[in-house]
Formats: sequence, structure tokens, C-alpha cells
Amino acid sequence: MGAPPPPEELGNAVLFLAGDLAAFVTGTTLHVDGGCHASMGFNNWPYGDSWVPVPIGGTLPRMFGEMIEK
Repeated sequence: MGAPPPPEELGNAVLFLAGDLAAFVTGTTLHVDGGCHASMGFNNWPYGDSWVPVPIGGTLPRMFGEMIEK
């Protein structure tokens, strides 16, 4: 985990996405990064966004609105 993927791993991801097994894979990002993205975990964002892997649009403006407006 945490190491850049070798070329054959990237090729395997491309073959998967191009094949029939990925027929219902839509609207997502496949991170082929040796587990770096998975190790980031989830954050419990305030203002009702709940447990999500990235900030949702409503949270950051509420938390940093004054800084953004300047």
C-alpha cells in the first residue's frame, strides 16, 4: 500500500473497465493508486453532510465562508 502502481496494474484496471464485468460501473472514480486513496478514510463533516470521503458543497462555505468572501 502507498506505492505507485506498476504499469501492469494500470493495464488490469483498464481491461476491467473495458470488459463486461464493468457494465454497471458508472459515475465513480476507480483509484489505482496502491491504496493511497483508501487510506485517507472518512470525515464526519458538520452541517448535516454526515460521514463522507470528501467535503460536500454545503460544508466548506459554512465553515470557511468569511475567509472565502474576503
